[in-house]
Amino acid sequence: MSRLPSSLPLFFPALRRSVGGGRQGFWLAAILVSLLFASVHENWYAALPLFGLAMVLTIVFEKTNSLSTIILGHAFYNASTMVPLLIARLDGVI
Repeated sequence: MSRLPSSLPLFFPALRRSVGGGRQGFWLAAILVSLLFASVHENWYAALPLFGLAMVLTIVFEKTNSLSTIILGHAFYNASTMVPLLIARLDGVI
């Protein structure tokens, strides 16, 4: 899995400014950033959930303008997908 550049969260505001303001500019920038987010994870089985996560986090960022909020949201998503796998492994299911 590749590592995300540390400047990636700054990409959405810059892209949004370049595609124009308003509702249409927001959705275009959100879709493009979400596609990038899903693709850099290089996990095609999880591409759709990752795209959905990125869309939600982009909307949250738009509403709150808080990087820490989306970092916590991403961490919560990672934990919610990893904890069941760890429990299943400890139980010998996988």
